[in-house]
Amino acid sequence: MKVAILAPELLVEGGGGRQALYLARELQEMGHEVAVYTPTYDRERCYPDICSSLKVVVTGKHPLSRLPLRSGRLKAYFNMRRLARKLPKGLDIINPHHWPPHWSAVWAARRIRPRPAVVWMCNDPPWPPATRCKGVRRVFSPLRCLSRRVFLAFDREQVDEVSKIVVLSEYAKGLIDATYGNDSAVVRSGVDVSALQVDDPSRVQAVRERYGIPFDTFLLLSLGILMPHRRIEDALEAVATAAEVGRDLRFLVVGTPEQYPEYAASLRRMVRNLRIEDHVIFAGAVPEGELKYYYHACDAFVFPNENQTWSLATTEAMACSRPVIVSTGAAVKEVLTNGVNALLVPPRRPDLMAEKLVDLIDSPERRRELAENGYRFIVETLSWRRYAESMVDVFEESIRSLRAAEDEAMGRQPAKHGEFPAHS
Repeated sequence: MKVAILAPELLVEGGGGRQALYLARELQEMGHEVAVYTPTYDRERCYPDICSSLKVVVTGKHPLSRLPLRSGRLKAYFNMRRLARKLPKGLDIINPHHWPPHWSAVWAARRIRPRPAVVWMCNDPPWPPATRCKGVRRVFSPLRCLSRRVFLAFDREQVDEVSKIVVLSEYAKGLIDATYGNDSAVVRSGVDVSALQVDDPSRVQAVRERYGIPFDTFLLLSLGILMPHRRIEDALEAVATAAEVGRDLRFLVVGTPEQYPEYAASLRRMVRNLRIEDHVIFAGAVPEGELKYYYHACDAFVFPNENQTWSLATTEAMACSRPVIVSTGAAVKEVLTNGVNALLVPPRRPDLMAEKLVDLIDSPERRRELAENGYRFIVETLSWRRYAESMVDVFEESIRSLRAAEDEAMGRQPAKHGEFPAHS
């Protein structure tokens, strides 16, 4: 197949870009013709090792997007128009990732003949709930609501022409199907186990030394951009409880505070109010290439999020043979077994999280059992090759459905079941 993978941007290393690039790499190794298209690309900062073997086409920003527009959606619209014009003919599949490259995919598919199938990898709902305006912004709230409704209607109109939507979890499927009225497909994300292994233990020890954490002190790790749905406050309360009953531990919070500074500030206030300054360390952002050393340096990983459509960080921690405490508000719970390869707790229940945490601190054998089971589960179940193979299945079925619909519209005899109507 000839596949175009679309990314909204490739500027830094992160879960979304990694997923698109790993898919491109695996498809290429499977013999498919693949190119990645994006408006902006930083060759040095965005997975240079993965991209070195890939064809990455930079379509550039639309001139109108450079105007001082306050609306990010308008800027995205212009950039997606430009991206759509740059896609070549002869494609079998256009595979946009995230929002809003699915617009580009639909626009390009309208002009390409034979028409390619559009398979949208939608990791998260592209339209989060509207937030309340405060102060003077409340005056403009009706205008904001109208703008939101217009863009929602526009977005749904484009999605009507998407052949198939792919999501990472059943939880995300419920959200997306309710939003668009489509029957989306669930395909689990992969994990690169080999890339997460460490051959230099000194770099793991250096993480603890950097933050002054003794080797025999229990280290709990969380990882991700500091935003409200992360529910880091639940983990802070659990740490406070564990410290209060005499457990020696540190909680290392990795993630940039820049996107939600008010939330990050509230977490720091909470640390002071709980009087756990000696137990909590805010590390800020950490380079992608360093993350595996943080995973290996910790004794356990915690993911207290709610309303989360997956959790790549959780599966990576498991691939590093670390026991994990995971909120059932994260959709990764769908593939985990409580007490076997993970410890699951309801969201917003720091009391139960504290019980699990104290249990892990007190029982090295329990930590080892969970870690071994978790690692085995990842190796046997989740990989980028399995992810790519599942995506190929969706691609092929989407092409068959599209060709069958075209044949029906033209009054032609449809292809027999099992035949793949490929074209060049």
